[in-house]
Amino acid sequence: FYAAYHADLAGLEAELAKRAERVIRRELQDRPKFFLPDGAEVELVRPVHNSRFCAKCRRLRLTADGRLKLCLMRPDTLDLLGPLRAGASDEELKAIFKRAVELREPFYKADTIGQS
Repeated sequence: FYAAYHADLAGLEAELAKRAERVIRRELQDRPKFFLPDGAEVELVRPVHNSRFCAKCRRLRLTADGRLKLCLMRPDTLDLLGPLRAGASDEELKAIFKRAVELREPFYKADTIGQS
């Protein structure tokens, strides 16, 4: 499955760098953004096996079933819908978000890349 649907972005990134009029590194997740002569803007996102992507991630995601997902790559979540339906106060909801932020940690860490 992986081999059928995966493409290494190194060649594409090199080609974009040659063609681009300007290249910047976006602060968010330390990713390149290429500005091409025809006005197109291209960003390459490499979240897998990328400790720099994880280290700069500041996002929580809300799942369709009302849970806060702390990391795209991790299964752990916190229930938000239950407390909302139960009439949680603003302070109780803030506490859930604070707890979510406290529990977050990068999935890919520089010292674990390449380890099984």
